[in-house]
Amino acid sequence: MRAIVVGSGVFGLTAALEFRARGHLVTLCDPGPVPHPLAESTDISKIVRLDYGADADYAALGEVALGGWRRRNADAPLFHGTGVAVANDAERVTTDAQERALRAFVDASLPALADAPIVHRRLCVYGDTADGHFWIARHPTRENLVVATGGSGHGFKFAPALGALIADIALGEPHPLAAKFRWRPELANLAGPLRGDAARAATDQ
Repeated sequence: MRAIVVGSGVFGLTAALEFRARGHLVTLCDPGPVPHPLAESTDISKIVRLDYGADADYAALGEVALGGWRRRNADAPLFHGTGVAVANDAERVTTDAQERALRAFVDASLPALADAPIVHRRLCVYGDTADGHFWIARHPTRENLVVATGGSGHGFKFAPALGALIADIALGEPHPLAAKFRWRPELANLAGPLRGDAARAATDQ
């Protein structure tokens, strides 16, 4: 099979790598630069957490992804488990305790920067869906078109698991999360403001 993947964010890159690993020809299209400086998956730090309350699907997918991050470290140590507690989702203001935890991590990892001032903050562009869940599904009317998008502020942490998930759905193979991430036209009729980031929205419902 030949796969053409449009977009080289975390969804596109992981899908392209998985298609290639399965022996398919892959063309990856993106105007660049890669990585894009405004992409939600581009940053120097990310949080990998498995706490999704009652949503067992994301918690299980997070376990798969965490194992992938740890295996990836065998080639190059990119993932560092710090054990730093993350604030309650309802809290959006950085606390003194959080800054102390960050400073302690930096002190242990990069002691020369332990007391350095914060000189830059960056806004990342989110690809939200109305319900905060990924959108990974075959298009209902365009044969051979699969859409994989909607990181909704929590997609990057799942990178080691996304490629297989996208490839399974694209190739018509069964996947336990296919129904959750299906094509959802009913979301266009939601009342009220559109919601993104399932990590935030879950506590508000």
